[in-house]
Amino acid sequence: MNHNQEDIRFLIRLYHELSRFQESLHYIEILSVDYPCFSFEDLNLMTVVVKEAVDPLRHTIRTLNSYYNNEIEDNNPEKSSAIREHQQKFENELLSICHKVISIIDDRIFPNTPNSLLERAYCYKIIGDMNRYIIESHDISEIEKAKIDGEKAYEESIKIYSHELSVYSPINLHVILNYSVFIFEHLGKKEKAIEILQNALDYGIPSIEELNIDAEEYNQIISALSVMKTNLISWKS
Repeated sequence: MNHNQEDIRFLIRLYHELSRFQESLHYIEILSVDYPCFSFEDLNLMTVVVKEAVDPLRHTIRTLNSYYNNEIEDNNPEKSSAIREHQQKFENELLSICHKVISIIDDRIFPNTPNSLLERAYCYKIIGDMNRYIIESHDISEIEKAKIDGEKAYEESIKIYSHELSVYSPINLHVILNYSVFIFEHLGKKEKAIEILQNALDYGIPSIEELNIDAEEYNQIISALSVMKTNLISWKS
C-alpha cells in the first residue's frame, strides 16, 4: 500500500528538522519504494539529510583515528585497541548509510529516471560523494572499489552537467569542487585536481546582473568559487 507522496516528504522534512536523521532516512527509503522517480527537489532533500547524518560520523572517525595513531606512537596497545574497537562501530554505521543510499539510487531511482538527464547527473554526484565517505571509513576491503566507483560517478556527473547547464550553475560547480577534492585527497592526482579547479576559475567571477539569477543562487556560486580558490592556493603551495 502506497503512502501519500506529500505526506512522506513532510515526514522527511519533519524528522530532519528534529535532527532525527535515521527516521528521516527511513522515510527517504519509503519514498524511493513508493515513488522512485525522484525530482531534483527530492534528490536535494536526500542530499541534505544524508550529509547531516554522515558528517558527525565522519568527524568522530577522524578524531578517533587521530587518538588511535597517538596511542600507537606511544606504544599503548591496550588503549589503541579499545579506540579502534569504538572507531569500527562508527565506520560500520557510516558504511551502512552510504551503501543504502547507493542502493536506493542504483536499484530504484536510476531505473525510473532513464531520460531525466539532470536528475541522473545529480544521482552520479551523490554516488561520488558516498564513495568518498566510504574511503574515509578506512575499511581496507572497501577502499579500492570506492576509488574506482567514485571517480567514475563524478566524471559521469560532470559530463552531463557540462552539456546541459551553465558553467556557473551551483550544482555544476559543487560537482567540480567535490571531484577535485576526491582525486586530490584519495587518488593522489594533485596536478589533475589543480587543473580542474584552475579551468573552472579561469572563467572569472561574473556579476549577478550578467547571470540574471536571484541572490541566493548567486551566493551559492560565489561560495563555491571561493572554496575553489582557497583549495587551489593551498594545493599549489
